[in-house]
Amino acid sequence: RSRRLLDVEVKETVAIKEERALKAAKEEALKQELKAVVREFYCDICGKQYAGVSDFAVHLSGYEHGHTKRLKEAKEANRARTAAKAGNQAKQDQARHLKQMQRRMAAAGVKTGNAATKAAVPVPHP
Repeated sequence: RSRRLLDVEVKETVAIKEERALKAAKEEALKQELKAVVREFYCDICGKQYAGVSDFAVHLSGYEHGHTKRLKEAKEANRARTAAKAGNQAKQDQARHLKQMQRRMAAAGVKTGNAATKAAVPVPHP
């Protein structure tokens, strides 16, 4: 009675190499297909992965998913509101800075082409 040879004891032929390469390719294709199927049950909002459609459906209708979704929406709305507020603040700062420069120039006696400065500060004639 002879025992079955171990993989390291078998002399590797071209046919065995091809068979092993084909088997590896099939396994890789199966892994890629499985990744694609599993990716369908991933919640981008919560960052959670689910094994099946039923678990994923339960998650989507659950409190935690809804809460996380509302929280992210509120943060985005607040971020947009803050950005708009910052834009308005920058415009106000720029207008205030311009007025200050005009006042300083008028106090120094520098003529400007701005009609508001001419009307506000009389320039003495020699």
